[in-house]
Amino acid sequence: MPKYVCCFDEVRNIAESLAKAAEGYIEDLNTYSKGITADLADWDSPAKTSFTTVNASQVATSTTDAEYATKLSEYIKLAADKIEELEKDIASKMEI
Repeated sequence: MPKYVCCFDEVRNIAESLAKAAEGYIEDLNTYSKGITADLADWDSPAKTSFTTVNASQVATSTTDAEYATKLSEYIKLAADKIEELEKDIASKMEI
């Protein structure tokens, strides 16, 4: 019977790295958004309105993407836990 090997700790580390990267990206987006809002506070023109609308949309899209990456990292960790648990269960039954 073939045996598949997975380094569950490595998978969890990768998932954690993804979560940290997503968290940093969200922080950067918030910093950018606050900064651009402050920088444009004194500007009043139709171009500002157009820019801020498009910019807000892009920030929202990027934030959604980062939140998706966070959820993906949680799913990867959960999947690794479940697969490892199943592998141990199967191994224990084969020992009998």
